[in-house]
Amino acid sequence: MPTLGRPTRDRPAGRSQKVMATALAALALLIVVGCAKTHSGMNGAGTAVPVASLNCHALPNAAPDRLPDHEWVAVALCPLTIVPVTPGNTAAPSLAQQRPQLVRGDLRPLVTALRQPDASPAALPCAEEQVDIQPFWLVDRDQKAYRPQVPKGACGQPSPAVTAALHRLH
Repeated sequence: MPTLGRPTRDRPAGRSQKVMATALAALALLIVVGCAKTHSGMNGAGTAVPVASLNCHALPNAAPDRLPDHEWVAVALCPLTIVPVTPGNTAAPSLAQQRPQLVRGDLRPLVTALRQPDASPAALPCAEEQVDIQPFWLVDRDQKAYRPQVPKGACGQPSPAVTAALHRLH
């Protein structure tokens, strides 16, 4: 009979101990895989999609990501669609599929703005208006499109530097 405080070496591990060991191993694996996924977007690799597959109303599964170091030749901009909302009308507007417009020009201000970190939170109260930007992708020489992660301004809106750079490209 084992005494308290002494390990027992001759007794096989019980079922609950085996279940606990398996659960801990699975948890450790999930943590390692989760960390790898979290940091995979941080290396600047980005996820490319062919320009021909872009559709403004059916975004590809490629989530926004940090930009890789490429030579950017264009930005694929979706047209800004303004839909009037009338009181009492809850039906969603029907939008036809649209392809983004390829805009060429000096992309350096946009790329520089996209590489900036998020701004520190504002010390003063922010306006309650929502600022949205149309979907866009940067296009490299191989006609691969990358959907960039847009840094946030002080109030959580898209970075003013990014919105200004996009506006200048129109």
